[in-house]
Amino acid sequence: MKFIMHLTIQNIKRRRVRTILTLLGVMIGVVAVVSLLSLGMGLKRELLQGYGDDASIRQITVQTPENNQNKKMLLTDHTIEKLAKLDKVANVYPRYEVFTNIQVGQYTAYTNLVGIPSEQLSAIALTDTSSLSEHARKPELVIGNAMGYMFFHEGSMTSYQDGKGDLNAWIGEKAKVSLGLDENEITDRLTIAGVMQGDADEFSEQSQSIYCDIDVLRAYLKKHAAQGNVLGNAYSSWVYSSVVVEVGKMEDVEFVVKKLQDMGYQTTNMKEYRDTAMRTVRMLELLLGGIGLISFLVAAIGISNTMTTAVYDRVAEIGTLKVLGCEKRELMAMILLEAGIYGLVGGACGVVLSLLFGKIINRIAVSALLLEAGTKIAVITPKLALSAVGMAMLLGTIAGYFPSRWAAKLSPLTAMRRD
Repeated sequence: MKFIMHLTIQNIKRRRVRTILTLLGVMIGVVAVVSLLSLGMGLKRELLQGYGDDASIRQITVQTPENNQNKKMLLTDHTIEKLAKLDKVANVYPRYEVFTNIQVGQYTAYTNLVGIPSEQLSAIALTDTSSLSEHARKPELVIGNAMGYMFFHEGSMTSYQDGKGDLNAWIGEKAKVSLGLDENEITDRLTIAGVMQGDADEFSEQSQSIYCDIDVLRAYLKKHAAQGNVLGNAYSSWVYSSVVVEVGKMEDVEFVVKKLQDMGYQTTNMKEYRDTAMRTVRMLELLLGGIGLISFLVAAIGISNTMTTAVYDRVAEIGTLKVLGCEKRELMAMILLEAGIYGLVGGACGVVLSLLFGKIINRIAVSALLLEAGTKIAVITPKLALSAVGMAMLLGTIAGYFPSRWAAKLSPLTAMRRD
């Protein structure tokens, strides 16, 4: 086996120009495949981060269909108890939303004040300076970390984020708040008690909302609203805007969604959007991978061409080796080994270039797309790198199969005559 390795290395060294061109072809193919696939992986990772974590994906928002005439379909406490008994459901809690005009200093925002149970409110990560009272008589406001973009100066029409931008400066301030519309409107001053953790550019459903304790909000509205009509909630039982159904396992989300839809409710959840986005990303990955694979196949054809030419150039040498007793399998092993080395070395160099190329892409993307520092659009995992090297070596070996087979079948006398 040592003499086969020795002859292989000598043959590679003798034809340096051909070797360099072959390795260059393999490197280009590997760079194309790895770079394109790394872009697909990076885009998928960024996309999945935008759809929240596992807990948010397991949440289903339930609403009553528009123009509903059936009072049994209203989202009341009785409905919550019924939904909590459904199979695969881990928890159910209500949400109540009130259209709100909120003014802090010279900045105004038009949004919804969302009431949620204290358990869910306390689970929201807040900044260190935030402080919620345990026994508040009025709703205390918890502002999303991206709400700075929602507050505008009515004179200059610039957002608070474009100006001062520090929402923590509002903690403890009394905001002028108008709840509801027209004759049902309630105007009061409510305390801003907390701000959610996170950068202003981290957008999510929570980051662009204002929350408060739903029990405090409901008691406050009942106390201040017109008798028998709490901002349009004129039913004998309190009707919630929506209900959040939490499923125990992610794989059971579709089952619970089907159950709720069969009951006549409208449902939305992040898993539906994520699955749709994932299908789009998979198509993009296949497209990028296909383009890269073409370059890979061109590189394999280049190896095959190199090995075929090398075999024709060494016909006399092959004949001599056969006369000296070299077996067919040893000849095939020598040529396949040479082709495999082209694939291995070219693949390894291609991965190194891809890593450098990926760093350049990430720097350009952060600068051009105004992304957060450290954001990686091109993600090259160890698995991708090793797979690329292994695939290059495999394709190189396959490309050398037919030339090696032809050399093995070559008659020694015929080979000697071609000298």
